[in-house]
Amino acid sequence: MYAEEARMKFWNTLRETLKEMGEPFFFTENKQWAIINKQTSNYHEPCVALDFLWRDEFLRINVYIENDIPLYNKLKARKEEIDSGLGFKVIWKENDFLSNGGKKKFNGENTRRIEVDIPFNNETLDFKALAIKAIPITKRYIEVFRGYIDC
Repeated sequence: MYAEEARMKFWNTLRETLKEMGEPFFFTENKQWAIINKQTSNYHEPCVALDFLWRDEFLRINVYIENDIPLYNKLKARKEEIDSGLGFKVIWKENDFLSNGGKKKFNGENTRRIEVDIPFNNETLDFKALAIKAIPITKRYIEVFRGYIDC
C-alpha cells in the first residue's frame, strides 16, 4: 500500500467511526494532516490537528501553534495543569521539525506542538483500531484546549 492510499483509507475509516460514535467532532483533511472542527485544512491559527505519518509509522495528535509564541508560553506556564487535564503524557516541542519521508527538515523557529503519538506498523495496521484509539485522545485535546484556542 502506498502512503496516499493509506491516508485516504485512514481518513475514511476515521470519518465512518466518528459517525458510529455520534460525531463528537469533525475534521477537514489535506493529504497527511487534518484540522479538527474547522471547515478548511489550510489553517494557520492555533488548532488541534491530526497528522497521519505513514512513512514514519505514527499518528500524531497535537495542538499546532505557528507564529504565536506568547500563546505557547502561556500554555507551557500551565503545563502541569494541562498534562493533568489530558490524563496522558504529551510531548512539548519547540522549533519543531517536519517529517519528510523519514528524514527531518526544519519547519521554522516559530512552530510549536503539544503532541501525543500513536505508533503503528504499516504491514499490520488496523485502520479501525487506530481510529478508535485516536478519537478519545482527540476529544480530550478539544476539552482541555478549548479555553485557549478555537477548537
